[in-house]
Amino acid sequence: MTEIATALDLSPQQWQSYHQATIPPYQADLERWRRGWQLARVLANLLRQQFGATRVAVFGSLNSPDWFDAHSDLDLAVWGIHPTRFYQAVAAVTAVTGSIILQ
Repeated sequence: MTEIATALDLSPQQWQSYHQATIPPYQADLERWRRGWQLARVLANLLRQQFGATRVAVFGSLNSPDWFDAHSDLDLAVWGIHPTRFYQAVAAVTAVTGSIILQ
């Protein structure tokens, strides 16, 4: 029968090995965060130019590189788009982001 170990049973070397295997390197998350901001700027420009958005704000995990990771999405609040163009704007943003993975 296999003995079950808990985190308290791990040696410092085992803990380090486990920690490195389960947590992505900070540098990779930082680069992902930078690409997220680049994409947010592209989307904000698209919404302003094509749909008349008067303001676009980022909220959520993109506001801090400490919060943004491989499971994060881009949260945008948008003002000024006429209600009749809302779904067109959603489709345009989806078309841009549909094939982009920030990993």
